[in-house]
Amino acid sequence: SRKPSRSVGLSEPLFCAVWREQVALERGMPEKPVLDMFKGLLELGYTEPGGGLSERGFRRIVQSEVNDAFSIDHSEKRTPYAQDLTLPLTFYYINSSHNTYLTGDQLTSQSSVEMYERVLLMGCRCIELDCFDGPKGSPIIKHGNTITTSILFRDVARAIRN
Repeated sequence: SRKPSRSVGLSEPLFCAVWREQVALERGMPEKPVLDMFKGLLELGYTEPGGGLSERGFRRIVQSEVNDAFSIDHSEKRTPYAQDLTLPLTFYYINSSHNTYLTGDQLTSQSSVEMYERVLLMGCRCIELDCFDGPKGSPIIKHGNTITTSILFRDVARAIRN
């Protein structure tokens, strides 16, 4: 009988090489904050049985402030990084959201414009807009064939713009 293979996570040298190539050089960001976070997650147990950082730990880094889509200069106005986006789409990690507008379950919860604002500020770059014809011809966003509440498309578009 074969022994089950041990899952091996992301090693520190590989992580640092990828970070340097994909993020630090492009954004001019120092490596120390993310390396400290990497080591801290290992100490907290975000590891695979075969060693290295687990997928869950990697997601924590990708979704954290050290990988923010906006500059971290502590100014009031956060500005987007200038990024080279000439590679094929499969070369990028894209934070996406499904049923973004819902504050709870998919059948009975409230819809909220603030949910769009929140996920965009958290780094989400792909959002879903479930558009339907609303009263008087104005488009609305809601989860179809459910009893969730609806929100105006106009309000969501304004939130995305801001």
